[in-house]
Amino acid sequence: MRTMYDAVTARNILNHDRTPEMVAGYVDRIKLAPWSPNDWALFPDAVKVEIVKKASSNFGHVLDVEPGDATPAEAPGWVRMRRAAGADPTVYMNLSTWPAVRAEFVRQGVAQPHYWVARYDNDPDWGAGWAELGCVAKQHTANYRGVDINSVADHWPGVDTNNAQEEDVQEKDVRDIWTMPAIVQDEINPKDWLAPGKMLAYVKFDTFQLVKKLDALTATVTQLTQLVLKGGDVDEAALAKALDPTITAAITTALAGSAPGTPEENAQATIDALRAVLGSAPAAGA
Repeated sequence: MRTMYDAVTARNILNHDRTPEMVAGYVDRIKLAPWSPNDWALFPDAVKVEIVKKASSNFGHVLDVEPGDATPAEAPGWVRMRRAAGADPTVYMNLSTWPAVRAEFVRQGVAQPHYWVARYDNDPDWGAGWAELGCVAKQHTANYRGVDINSVADHWPGVDTNNAQEEDVQEKDVRDIWTMPAIVQDEINPKDWLAPGKMLAYVKFDTFQLVKKLDALTATVTQLTQLVLKGGDVDEAALAKALDPTITAAITTALAGSAPGTPEENAQATIDALRAVLGSAPAAGA
C-alpha cells in the first residue's frame, strides 16, 4: 500500500510530508479554485491524481461523486466519455454511496470503473472484498490539519500508467531496437512498448542469428541496388529514398504475420517478403 494526500489547498500537504509519494487535487471548478500549475509543481516527484467535480469535464483521472459535485447517475456517462478519450477512469464516493453508484453502472449498461472509497475510520486497511469490487484507494482520514489521507494500491490503473515516462515511439525507433544486440537478452513485456499505429512488432532475437540474417538482408538490398543502377542513369540518393517506404512495408508485413515464429523464421520472413516486393534474385551466399 502507498499513502496519498489530497487537499483543497495544496500547500497543506507539505505540513504533513515534504516529499509525498502521491498527491491528489482538483482540476476543474464549481466554487473552489482548482490546483494551479504552481500547486502541482510543489510535488515534483509525486504520482499526481487529477480529480474533477463536474461530469461534463472530459479530463482528469477521478470523478468526485458527492453532494454539490457529480451525482451517482452522472458517473457512468463520465466514465463512458473518459474511456472514449482513452482514459482508464476512477470514481470517488463514500462507502454509503458506493452501492448506488455501482447500481447506476448496471442500470446504464456501463462496465464498472475503478473506485476510490471514503470511509473515515482512521484505518488504512480496506474492507473485506473491496479490491474485488474495483477499489484502488481508501480515504480513511478526513481533513486532518487541512489534508485527507488515503491508502492506495501499489498500482492504480489509469493513474500510474499516465504518470510513467512514456516515449512517442516511431517506426524507425522500433527498427533500431529490433537490430540492437544489447537488447536481446532483456525480458521486456511487449505491452510496455505499445504505441498503436506506430509499432511494427517487438520480437526477441538470438544475437548471432539476427546479425547473420541482417547481413543477408543487407546483401540482398545491395544486390538490388546494383541491378537497378546497371539499367540506366539513376540517382542513388533518389533510389534510396524511393526504396525506404517499400522496405518498411515489407518488414511490417513480414513481422505482422510472422511474429509468433522463431527468431530465425521471423528474420527469414522479413528477407523473403523484401525479395517478393522488390523482385530480387536470391542474395549472394544465401
